[in-house]
Amino acid sequence: MAEPHSLSQLAPTPFDQSATRSVNNPEVLLLATTSTSPFMAYPQIVSSTTSNPYARVVNRFGDTYPSTVSSAYPAPEGYSSHGSAPRAVPHYVNSSHAPQPSPPIVFIPEPGAWNVARLIGLRSEEWERYIHPNGSSYWTYLWSNGTFVVSDIEPPSFVSNLTILEELQAVSKDLASNSLLSTSLDIHISKHGCSFIQHEHRSGMSAQKNMAQFQAQLLNLQNLPLFERLQLEARYWAYLESHPNHRTLFPSVLDEVSAALTWCYADRVLYEGSNAPFEKENAREMLDLIQNISTREAMGGNNQPGSPASVLCTWYCSAVMRAIVYDRRYSHYGRRRAAEIRRRAQSEDLAIDLPYKFAIERVLWYVAGVLAFGSPFGYLKRIHNVDRTVIGDGINTIRWRAFLKELCKEWTDSNLLVSI
Repeated sequence: MAEPHSLSQLAPTPFDQSATRSVNNPEVLLLATTSTSPFMAYPQIVSSTTSNPYARVVNRFGDTYPSTVSSAYPAPEGYSSHGSAPRAVPHYVNSSHAPQPSPPIVFIPEPGAWNVARLIGLRSEEWERYIHPNGSSYWTYLWSNGTFVVSDIEPPSFVSNLTILEELQAVSKDLASNSLLSTSLDIHISKHGCSFIQHEHRSGMSAQKNMAQFQAQLLNLQNLPLFERLQLEARYWAYLESHPNHRTLFPSVLDEVSAALTWCYADRVLYEGSNAPFEKENAREMLDLIQNISTREAMGGNNQPGSPASVLCTWYCSAVMRAIVYDRRYSHYGRRRAAEIRRRAQSEDLAIDLPYKFAIERVLWYVAGVLAFGSPFGYLKRIHNVDRTVIGDGINTIRWRAFLKELCKEWTDSNLLVSI
C-alpha cells in the first residue's frame, strides 16, 4: 500500500508529448528541475475511472464526466479551464504545436498560490467529488504544494459561512509564510467549521487553534501526555474513516490493526473478565478479514489511491483503529493506573456506597430495600457493575449490552407470567 504524500514522494510528473503547459500568471513560476529537489515538486494526482464506484469524479456539479485532472491555477486566456487531460498530467491545453519533447514542469508555490478567492471561486470544475462506500459524498481541491481541501459541503455552498471563510483565510496566511506545513496536510471543511489533518503524524486538530500551534504540537508530539496524543490520533482516524478515497494508508497500519485484533481475541480467550474492546467472535472475524487484505497486498493487489480495493482497505483499517484508539483513551492505556483499572474491570463485586448527604437518606434507602424484598440493592449493584465512572473507570460496552439483554429477558418473563 502506498504511503500518503510526503515531500520526498512529490516527484514531478513527466510531461506528455501530446500536451503543452502554459500558465499566464506572474505569481506562478514554471521551472524545469530534477525530481530530487524537495521544495520543487508537484504532488502526484491519480485520476479515477468511471468503472470505480468509490472515486467517480463529478465535474460542474450535476453532470458526470470522464475522469480528468485539473490544475489548481488559472488557465491562460483563450483556453478552456478544464479539458480532457492525459493521466497524471496536472493540466492540459489543447494545442497542436506542443514542443518535442517537453521537459518536466513543476510549480513553485508563491504566497499568492494560497489565494482563498481562488479556492472559493466559481471554478467548480476544479473540485473532485468522491463517493464513500456508504454512499455519502465529499469534495476535494488540490490547493497547493500537497495540501488538499476536503469539504463535506458541496462547493461553493460553504462561501456563505463566515466562520469557515475566516478560518480558511487564517490558514492561507500560515501556509504562505511556511509552505513546509502543507506536506501531507488536509484542510477539512464541515458544517462545524474547519480542522487540520496531518497524515504523516496521524494527527487532527480543530482550526480554532492556528496552524502554528498545530505545527508546534506535531514537533513536540513524543513529549505530549499520552491522553493528548491519543486525542489527536482519534480525530485523525475518525476523519480518515469518513474520507478514505483520496489518500492511502501507511503500510505499517495493517500490522498495527492485525496486532490489536490478535490481542483482543487472545485476551477474550485467556481471561474471563477481559476488558478488550471487541468480543472474541468479532475479533476473530475482523482478524480473518485483515489477514485477507494483507495477503492481497502481498500478492500485488490494486492499491492505487481511489481504487475500490484501496478505498475499502483504508476505510476498514481506519474504522478498526478509531475504535481501538477511542477505547485506549478511556481505559487508562499506558498510564500508571492501567493495571488497577483492568483489575476493576475484571471484578464483578464493587463496594460502592451511595453519596448520602444525611443519615435519614440512608435509613429510608434501607427501609425501602427491605420492603421491596431487596430488589433495589440488586439492581443498584448491576448498574454500578456497568457504569463505573463513579470510581474513575468508564462504561464497559460489553457489560452494558449484557445488562440490557438481561433486562429485556426479565421484562419478557414478567409479561409471560402476567398473561398466564
